[in-house]
Amino acid sequence: MLYTDLDKIPLDIFIDVFTGDKSKLIIDGRHSEEELSEQSENLITEYVEIIGGASFLSEMSKRNNIINLHIKIECMKGVEVMIKNNDWEAATRILSDFGFKYSPSDHDKIRKKATSILSMSKYLLERANAREKPENASKMDKNYFVRERVAVMSHYGMQIRKNEISAKEYAFMVKRMCEDIKSMNIHKKK
Repeated sequence: MLYTDLDKIPLDIFIDVFTGDKSKLIIDGRHSEEELSEQSENLITEYVEIIGGASFLSEMSKRNNIINLHIKIECMKGVEVMIKNNDWEAATRILSDFGFKYSPSDHDKIRKKATSILSMSKYLLERANAREKPENASKMDKNYFVRERVAVMSHYGMQIRKNEISAKEYAFMVKRMCEDIKSMNIHKKK
């Protein structure tokens, strides 16, 4: 028996398969390298098709997006400094510029939003840079998935245990997160 369905393979096993350990596909029995390679390719292709359709932008839009992500990262780093210095008024003004209105007394909400925007921006910048350099896209390792999972958890405000969620469920969460971010960016431009 092999894992043949993206909805049945736990995320932790899929990550091992995605990063090259095809033997993790085996549930029971013996299987040829050819069979493992074919099934591995099928599962990875399905995963990439789910998350890959989230945002295909023109070349100019990609460049603009990268610049905007750098700006968000630097601004949120600034907000973190303001928070450390207890300058909540300034922190709320910056967040307001990004479309998030908070009272300076909403310390927890301000802190969480700044952390969320920073994490998401770093994640999206990393994804954008990986697409810019196709040779790097194939070098996704377990650390990439850890960083991605942290961004997804931050976005949804929930814990994701990779042995308790299927690879397909996770792929749709990543896709939805990217669509949410894309929608937010489009909404901000209007």
